Amino acid sequence: MLLTSYLNKYGYWAIFLGILLEGFDVPLPGEAPMIAGSVLAAKYQYNFLWVISLAFAGAFMGNNLLTASSPARWGWNGKDF
Repeated sequence: MLLTSYLNKYGYWAIFLGILLEGFDVPLPGEAPMIAGSVLAAKYQYNFLWVISLAFAGAFMGNNLLTASSPARWGWNGKDF
């Protein structure tokens, strides 16, 4: 019930940020906001296409932010120390 209260309070942003943070390797479950958003979409409280689109955008952006900010991208290979 805690997750649905966040979804009711923050709406689509909770789905997007939950999956974005999981894609950025923050130890949060990304499946839970997706499932809760899908359940609310099945009850016609949310638009299913918005839920899927924001989940995709959050996962895509989270993974790309992690890749763009990785130390290997900027030349550090771990052997400098």
